[in-house]
Amino acid sequence: MSAKSRYFPGIDGLRAVAVLSVLLYHLHETYLPGGYFGVDIFFVISGFVVTGSVAGARFDSLFQFQGHFYARRIVRIMPALVFCLVVTAVVGTLFIPSSWLSNMLAKTGLAAFFGGSNIVLAINNDEYFSPRAAFNPFVHTWSLGVEEQFYLLFPILIYFFHHERPGAKTTRAVAVISALSVISFVLCGLLTWYRWEYAFYLIPARFWELGAGVVLYLSMNAWAPHISALSPQKYNLGFITGLLLVAISFAIPASIFSPFPAALVPVAGTACLIAFIVAQPGRALAGQFAKPAPVFVGKISYSLYLWHWPTFVVFRWTVGLDQIQTCLAAVAIAVLLAITSYWIVEQPARRFQWQKRLSVAKFIPASLAVVLVITGATAAVFKYKSTLTLSVTGNTDVWYPLARKSVASAKDCRIVRSDVVEGGVPLTIWKPTECQGALSAGIVYVVGDSHASAYTTMVRQFALDTGTTVKVYSHEGCAFIPLDRPIAEHDSACRKSHQAIAQYLKDAIKPHDLVFLPSLRLPRFGNQWGDIDGESKASTPAAQNQAAVVAEAMQLLAPITQLGARVEFEAPKPIFRSPPFRCSDWFNRDNAVCTPGFSMSREDLEKLRTPVLAAMTELAAKNSKISVWDPFPLLCPDQTCRSFRDGKPLFFDADHLSGFGNDLLYGNFSKNTLALMGSTRSANAEPSK
Repeated sequence: MSAKSRYFPGIDGLRAVAVLSVLLYHLHETYLPGGYFGVDIFFVISGFVVTGSVAGARFDSLFQFQGHFYARRIVRIMPALVFCLVVTAVVGTLFIPSSWLSNMLAKTGLAAFFGGSNIVLAINNDEYFSPRAAFNPFVHTWSLGVEEQFYLLFPILIYFFHHERPGAKTTRAVAVISALSVISFVLCGLLTWYRWEYAFYLIPARFWELGAGVVLYLSMNAWAPHISALSPQKYNLGFITGLLLVAISFAIPASIFSPFPAALVPVAGTACLIAFIVAQPGRALAGQFAKPAPVFVGKISYSLYLWHWPTFVVFRWTVGLDQIQTCLAAVAIAVLLAITSYWIVEQPARRFQWQKRLSVAKFIPASLAVVLVITGATAAVFKYKSTLTLSVTGNTDVWYPLARKSVASAKDCRIVRSDVVEGGVPLTIWKPTECQGALSAGIVYVVGDSHASAYTTMVRQFALDTGTTVKVYSHEGCAFIPLDRPIAEHDSACRKSHQAIAQYLKDAIKPHDLVFLPSLRLPRFGNQWGDIDGESKASTPAAQNQAAVVAEAMQLLAPITQLGARVEFEAPKPIFRSPPFRCSDWFNRDNAVCTPGFSMSREDLEKLRTPVLAAMTELAAKNSKISVWDPFPLLCPDQTCRSFRDGKPLFFDADHLSGFGNDLLYGNFSKNTLALMGSTRSANAEPSK
């Protein structure tokens, strides 16, 4: 069989299998636990087909070959991708509120224009199977990033090891690409265990999958005659083996064994199916993949892959993707968008031969310039999200505790923010300058989990009004003095955080300083993405744990209080079952995450927080430098605690305060904290002579 490029309808049918498996998995992972391996199938197909696309091509130089290759890839990939990215950015801006879940949206989307979203996701530890990834409409572009990065290397390999003398150099090309694939496979294994996100997202650990397709095509003349000569029984056995391997991969759930070694199963199965489809495309089994329906789905598979994920994500953010009717609607819209994109973007782009009207030397930079301009326009859309959004969360001062930019100052101060590392500890520092009157002699250290950052509006205002420097250390999910269980029972990252901040405070604290310790310290009823069932399963500190956690806290706080500084605990605030920011608009109020509601019995919450409050009270009784500030009565003055007051959100999500909640607590916090710092100065003043 000739190695010249040919069209095999069955390969489009195989593409249909890949894209439908991914679609089912993304719709709901229980529908097809290993459906994410459809991407691995795509990788093998891409390696095979892209090699076929340059079969028999002859060029005078590597530069000429690269120009031809990249021009074809731009026409094939960029129009549909750019169209999808722009529409997704606009729709996301309109309907997706800013939050911790969506704070990677803009970075991922902008990087996707130039094939870099996989790198952004890898270095930000956004695991593909994590809840945060499920709410980012650009996450699926990671696989396009892998392919585009592969295309940077592909022409060089083909030109130097296969170009112009296919008969003589095929063996050499197969050997080189096979060797690189083996190295990539080994690297994939190492990274799967030690840096999973690198193994999953980055080209060095994924090269072997595309390389398998390349080697399969380059070696076609060696294996195709043997498969063509097989008896029907042996042919069917081989074809069914490939089908079984692919089917088995679809049953493998997400785990630490993906991509290594689990991806070997779909890669081997796909390579087997491609070989049998290509060698005998007319056989009955191979012919099933070449029927009109699967071929059509295969032809629109690129557009369907592009559009299905952002469609599903927008549904998750708005009406939800939890009922059969919304799932069917999401699939229907995704298919409609894919067909539309295929006919009005993909096909015209292929027919419109810019590369023939312009020289390659002009076409490629002109195309990149257009993409750059569109990327800039998209960046502007992201930048002005709070103005363009249809969500009430566009009122950032009310909703977001970190968003407020201009604040009036009682001392006419100007605030300067700096993000620094002191003593190995990353801090956000709010330093007042140009103040009228004397500045505070002490520093307020705000140390805790994400709830420390959620007090940004309040502590920033405190810095402005009092001339006090405020230093904030926030470690998500990790309270400095947790009081729920001994620190030894927390994860290793949290334990390291405890050690680092304890040492830093010991070295940094001065007599006039105060350490404010806000943290959740209660089990959640709900979270931002709604994967908690609405009833708290965790337990607050049991009586038998109280002595241990109190003793541990006394030991950690002793170096601070012995230096004369004060410690101010935040008593547990109310917590709720639903996140207000996801449920306050006409387009998201019916989302399943909103069903548990925004009210809680005060009596139930008081019972829940009693063990933590008892531990804090005991600490305060044992050390006069320790006190407790309780925001609960201000946030819940009635028998029913509510997330909203006067139509404004007290809480951003199920337990973090909103900007409005910060404003409500500020006066009480300021009064209490100033009193504590005043007593610190009094207690540490030298006696008069």
